[in-house]
Amino acid sequence: MWFNEWKKSKSHGYEPEDVIDFHLTGGIGDKETDIMMRRAGTYTVSITQIVKADKEVVMNYKDLIKTTNSVMSLALSK
Repeated sequence: MWFNEWKKSKSHGYEPEDVIDFHLTGGIGDKETDIMMRRAGTYTVSITQIVKADKEVVMNYKDLIKTTNSVMSLALSK
């Protein structure tokens, strides 16, 4: 449901940053069921995204505990 609403709002297309933002904010404000969840003893600690472009693959890792972001890329050869 949240994803379909988000996707409709991005009918012009979306960038990798938009997808990260969806994962950070998606839901209805209920920490038990939102994407960024917090339940008894269980909670979201990181978000990892992999984006493939023509000549490289980029991995974006967000550590939500340390509030750090790491980006790694790998060049692709044909």
